[in-house]
Amino acid sequence: MSRSLINMERARDLGRRLVDWWKISFSVLLILLASFSGLFYYQTTQWKHAFDMLQEDYVILRQEHISLQNNTSTLETYYNDVQDRYSRLKNEYADLQNLYLALQRDMMELQNKYDDVFDLKKEVILESSKILEILPEENLILFYELDLGYINVNFSSSAEIYFWIGSSLTEEKYYSRYPPFPKTVYNGAFTVPVCDDVYLNIYNPNPETISKITLTIKLTY
Repeated sequence: MSRSLINMERARDLGRRLVDWWKISFSVLLILLASFSGLFYYQTTQWKHAFDMLQEDYVILRQEHISLQNNTSTLETYYNDVQDRYSRLKNEYADLQNLYLALQRDMMELQNKYDDVFDLKKEVILESSKILEILPEENLILFYELDLGYINVNFSSSAEIYFWIGSSLTEEKYYSRYPPFPKTVYNGAFTVPVCDDVYLNIYNPNPETISKITLTIKLTY
């Protein structure tokens, strides 16, 4: 009887120990679960915060990307505009350079031409010992189309005569007389500037004498 009681007491003691162990184990498990739950919540919060920051950074980066795209498009448009302006300016510069070279060539030609005129380098014989006859109190007009230059008139006459020189530049009005008014001469030589249409008017003022004239005219230009 006593042994049976002892065994029962031991069984009860063992049961109490098992219950205590399960209580302790369950408590530890609850603590661990609570700890893991807190840690998981903390990690989840941190991950959410990090995700939110990444999302904000993404929005900012996207906005910056769009802004850069707009700036790139604007710069590309500006670059194309500048390139077009440069091309136009380059073409205009080339045209101006060609015009400048053409003007320079024209200037050199004119300079050489005027140098020849002022230096009396080029000559053309318009009349060589030409014989003319002018009735008393009559006149005779010689007409020439000439470049800019001078004419040299050398003459001799059987009677006194005088010359008037006119030009289309002076609306066909006479601008030079040889000899000076009121003189007349039998012979002589004179030089006058001429250009375009030139009129050489020879007068015989004698009331009764026919004037026979030998005339040589040379253009210097």
